[in-house]
Amino acid sequence: MKNVWGVTLFVRHTKGLTLTNEGLRVLEIVRPLLEQQDKTYAALSQLALNGAQSLRLGLTTAFEQGVFAALETQLNTRIETLRLVRQSSPDLVRLVRRGKLDAAVVALPLETAGLAVTPLDWHEPLIAALPAIWTEAGGASLSLGELNHRPLFWFSRERNPAFFDATRARFQRVGYAPTCLEEPLEHDVLLARIAHGDGLSLLPASFAVIQREGVFFLPIERR
Repeated sequence: MKNVWGVTLFVRHTKGLTLTNEGLRVLEIVRPLLEQQDKTYAALSQLALNGAQSLRLGLTTAFEQGVFAALETQLNTRIETLRLVRQSSPDLVRLVRRGKLDAAVVALPLETAGLAVTPLDWHEPLIAALPAIWTEAGGASLSLGELNHRPLFWFSRERNPAFFDATRARFQRVGYAPTCLEEPLEHDVLLARIAHGDGLSLLPASFAVIQREGVFFLPIERR
């Protein structure tokens, strides 16, 4: 099986399959998602167990949408009318405040004053999405400091002040001070720009499942 940047993830044989070194690297990226998914689905499914016949639920686009597939299946079997809204976390918070949504799955940190927030113990580490033409970035992982000389697609503080400030503090701790480019709102446009070689991006680990020619992903070393 080929992975997101065109190399073999595993080899099939008569006794099953064996992960390659590249497959082990991808597994390390997505392992936190696999470990937390059952707990997350159970917490969200509790909404349906309270007798609700309909539910308006927001799902953040901060994560690759495939991570919600099992949740959607569970909720659809328990709720007669399920309406799903996919938008950014700040937009979902605004919809909950206005009464347009009953609940939302959002990415923290986020400004949620006045709302009840239930942490789901779900954490996705950041990974670097890099142009394939940057062949010198070919190790098993990267430190943020190694990317200082590369332009970074990043969002403006106005879009999500709490998350912007949290990531900026992390950048400062490790001496990461990139030249920032305006980040496209649509992920497909962002990945197209990366594939073209215009810059890199830092994304939650779930986006590593996306297959995009000209883009490869590497874990960011934690500090």
